[in-house]
Amino acid sequence: MWWMISQPTHPCPNCRSRALWLPRLYLGSDAAAWIYAGGAHHTSFSFSVTVEQSQDFVDMAGFEFLIIDGTNLIPEFRDQLRWNDLYYHLIKGT
Repeated sequence: MWWMISQPTHPCPNCRSRALWLPRLYLGSDAAAWIYAGGAHHTSFSFSVTVEQSQDFVDMAGFEFLIIDGTNLIPEFRDQLRWNDLYYHLIKGT
């Protein structure tokens, strides 16, 4: 993952978020992939749900699921987005 999540070092009772985010090695390419995939508009995050559980849910719900984890190469990631777009248009019949 391009972010490491750790607990805050100081109490923050009025903060909505309880995690400290530290940039990791692949910030540039993963941030680009995140933007190509729709950015915050299409993002979910959970401390409680695993990647496998998320994959199971989106498979049942028929949603697109992309993992951005530091191994993404932007040209291949953009191709994956294009193929996914075609797939979802074909299954809807549009």
